[in-house]
Amino acid sequence: MRYCCVIGCSNAKAKTDCRDKTFFTFPLKNSQLLQLWLKNIGRQGFMPSCSSLICSDHFEENSYSTCQFTKRRLLKQEAVPIIFSKTPKQTPKVGLPSSATDGNNMQPDGTKHGMHSVSSQTETFTDVSDRMNKLKDELKELQDSLGKKAFIPENISNDTQMKALTGFTKERFSCVYSFLNVEEDLQTGNFCKRPVDIFFLFLVKLRTGISNEFLSVLFEISDSTVSRYFTFVTTVLYEKLKLLHIFPSKSKVVESMPRQFYSENRDCRVIVDCTEFPIQKPNSPAEQQMTFSFYKNTNTLKGMIGIMPSGTISFISPLYCGSISDKELFIKSQLMDLLEPNDVVMADKGFQIEQELQKISCKLKCPKFLKDCIQFDASDRIENCKISNVRVTVERAISRIKIYKYFEGPIPYTSLHNINSIFFITCMLCNFHNPLINVK
Repeated sequence: MRYCCVIGCSNAKAKTDCRDKTFFTFPLKNSQLLQLWLKNIGRQGFMPSCSSLICSDHFEENSYSTCQFTKRRLLKQEAVPIIFSKTPKQTPKVGLPSSATDGNNMQPDGTKHGMHSVSSQTETFTDVSDRMNKLKDELKELQDSLGKKAFIPENISNDTQMKALTGFTKERFSCVYSFLNVEEDLQTGNFCKRPVDIFFLFLVKLRTGISNEFLSVLFEISDSTVSRYFTFVTTVLYEKLKLLHIFPSKSKVVESMPRQFYSENRDCRVIVDCTEFPIQKPNSPAEQQMTFSFYKNTNTLKGMIGIMPSGTISFISPLYCGSISDKELFIKSQLMDLLEPNDVVMADKGFQIEQELQKISCKLKCPKFLKDCIQFDASDRIENCKISNVRVTVERAISRIKIYKYFEGPIPYTSLHNINSIFFITCMLCNFHNPLINVK
């Protein structure tokens, strides 16, 4: 049972005699107004939570406004509780008789006849009983909360469970959180949860793809709060990670290049490939046409990543409508602005970008087409096999992205507003995993 936080007030939401009262939460996001509330309440050391309540008995009538649609009584934004001189259990003061105004009726202690000083007022047995019941209920709630195991990173028992929830071991989860240095940024949201718990919630949703309703049960918050947390963390991480310049210099690429790759592809700067994610079918026929992918035979969004020969993701394009071709996506991604003369781009057959790369003095290396021949000759088959063996690394990088189940199944149309940010963050998180290739 949730009681009013004011000392001496026994009003509770579940009581039948309190149905005509309204209960309000504290203005946790307005620090100045919150301090006024706490000062007026006068409970030393009291820090309200998102579940703390105060009843309408402690506000004046001019503190309320009425919603014109629902006729519900709402508390004005600047309202402050100021009525604490009496509790609902006390009887209202009656008017004094005219004789009480006579100065001759003064008592030795300075009070008039028929009046009592504030110090002489005492609580009734009913007040004491209600306060005891309130304390017992609060103690029971506290014991229940301590008995439960909160769904927080510290309570995940082993690395297997942590990897299933976030994609990282417990140690690596802590390392990633420390490296990103987002604790202060996440605190600006003035949420009830700790920053590390909000970050944990974000990774759990990204890795498992479970619904907000299910997460609300695990984290003991509402599903709308889950949505706010996820959107807020997405914004913070994207603003943080986009500042990193991940496309390496040519010397860094050569330095980290595997030996077996270096012997025949030492000029390779980047290996590119596209990936698609199914989305919910739009209502608009024009949007249906733009997002329809003939390759996947459904409505999709399409993106391109580039990796170093070592397997590290070094380029991430925005997501485009699924009908776009590989060539057009490559040009729009502006990857060519980062290339230098004599760089080699390795790609699949669908990237018909040889002429575009020649204009900037770069080269394309991709499997050869059969064209008018019946079959490849021996040298072409060997060359194609070598390229395919090297290109398999980018396929493995894409498979790491799709381990995050947020992209599994049709993405709801209402979730597309920040899908570019989520795709970028997911690709960046893949670089925190173990290397795809051990460079020796």
